[in-house]
Amino acid sequence: GMNEDYNDFKKKIYADYEAFRKRINEEYVQQVRKPWKETEAANLKRALEKAGIEVRCSGTLRTAHSQFIAHSKYVTTEYYTELKTKIPEIKSRQFVYDPASYMCSATDFTIVVGGDN
Repeated sequence: GMNEDYNDFKKKIYADYEAFRKRINEEYVQQVRKPWKETEAANLKRALEKAGIEVRCSGTLRTAHSQFIAHSKYVTTEYYTELKTKIPEIKSRQFVYDPASYMCSATDFTIVVGGDN
């Protein structure tokens, strides 16, 4: 009756959730652990340094989404556009203004190399 249906429903949700979680984990592993992503990040770091920009720190984030995060009010969309012209390795990423979330202290911007571009 009602209870059996409910238990089946719960099992199905749980099974779907497990399958979903497993797929997400596999995609995460494929995207984030890909050696070429590390290479892309390393190339980007070199390109920034060559252009005279000091790279203060690097690390991994939970997000696998490519972004350009501005922390300073001086890092405008105009600055970003100019930077992309100077350093093609930056590519077009989602521009986000977030003065609060520093990956490391005293940086003007953070570039996230995600699995999506």
